[in-house]
Amino acid sequence: MKKLTAPGSKRYFFPILLLTLTTSVTPGYAEPLTSADKEVLRDSIAISARQDFLAQVSKMTTKTSNLVFHVDPLLNETLTRQIEIDSQFSSDYFANLRPIEEKVQIYMAPTSDFQYFIDNLEPTLTEQGNYGNWIKNKANQAKQDPLFMGGGAPEHDKNGDGVFMMYSPNDMQPGNSAWSALTSHEFTHLVQRKIMHQDFSPLYSWMVEGQADYIGGNIGTRNSNLAFASYWAGLIQTVAKNSNHPEMLSWSATEFVKWFEDNEVTLDPSTGKVGDVGTETYVFGAIAMQYLYGSYGSDAVNNLFKNFASNVGPQCPRGASEGNPNCTPARNTAFKKAIGISLSDFYPKVASFIVQQISWSNEISKSLSSDLLTFAPSPFSLEQLQPPYKGVSKPVNKGITFPPGPAPGKTCPKLKATAKLWGAKMTCTNGLWKLNPGQVLHPPK
Repeated sequence: MKKLTAPGSKRYFFPILLLTLTTSVTPGYAEPLTSADKEVLRDSIAISARQDFLAQVSKMTTKTSNLVFHVDPLLNETLTRQIEIDSQFSSDYFANLRPIEEKVQIYMAPTSDFQYFIDNLEPTLTEQGNYGNWIKNKANQAKQDPLFMGGGAPEHDKNGDGVFMMYSPNDMQPGNSAWSALTSHEFTHLVQRKIMHQDFSPLYSWMVEGQADYIGGNIGTRNSNLAFASYWAGLIQTVAKNSNHPEMLSWSATEFVKWFEDNEVTLDPSTGKVGDVGTETYVFGAIAMQYLYGSYGSDAVNNLFKNFASNVGPQCPRGASEGNPNCTPARNTAFKKAIGISLSDFYPKVASFIVQQISWSNEISKSLSSDLLTFAPSPFSLEQLQPPYKGVSKPVNKGITFPPGPAPGKTCPKLKATAKLWGAKMTCTNGLWKLNPGQVLHPPK
């Protein structure tokens, strides 16, 4: 989940390089890196990471995704269109990890009307998906701060569909870099939930939020590499503006190594000792993910999450390393299997890269406009909505129509969870409910 406060509507402009604005964009388009772009990004790993993202865009599907939009009539039409366009792009981009046939329910409303989510989204969620009454808590934040913006991607709804929400002040500027990344940030969480069988607990928080911030920013600036550079520099500088630890922007590599090592201690959420994820975890996690993408590529990063899903969960009940001596070694094994080096070897490398990126952002943020529209039109303003999704009608279990809730073939929340339907027992296997051996459904006549 992303929790942000929108900056004021005042725009600031700084001297920038001479640009040629993009005039037309089709789904799947991304601006190639020019020599001028590389000079701005400067670092070879940062350049390689952006190139890896652009390569994935060139391979993404153009099929229509199974997206259902729930729009508050009070929401600004421009914001509505942005959420819709960026949702479909994100779905197409991630189609190799989360099939586009799997339905996603997307709810959107202005910050001033959080009641829309309480009335329309909250009743569709499972008890686990609405854990802690998080929507009502966000509604209280919205009452106190009219500039509040962000989103939320809980576990699937009662029908097993993916779901997320988006909210923003109605006067949000289309060129706001933080807002431009948010829709894809939340969609990234949907993909993570798919890979992790709905259970984030095996992961480190810097992986969860870092990947969402990194991919979200790339997708939101897909038609301009200079817009990405502006987003990236601004993201790093948010540690000074929105974090409780602005001093981290002055840290040495050694201090960042210790920060990563300290984050290996993950407590059981049931103890109440785990607090909110701080801004610094989002930002430095994003730089860590940039390093992984730039050094090892998308396939390795995808395998990293898959390895954590299959190898870490059983060793880290509820994600707690405290009291589970095999938890940290399991995470290290999963990391090394995907990346080729241990976490202890990774930390010094990524720590040095973080220090370099902070130095870069300190300099480049002075010369790049904070308004992304300075560099190119917003991608969503140039792309078109896909036609409505048309599913292929296939009989399931000889034409049986399942009621809401667990059923064979539907996605499930947690690996090895169990459920019953019509006298038959099921187990959550690889993210889907499957009948146990010998079980037979006996639907009511």
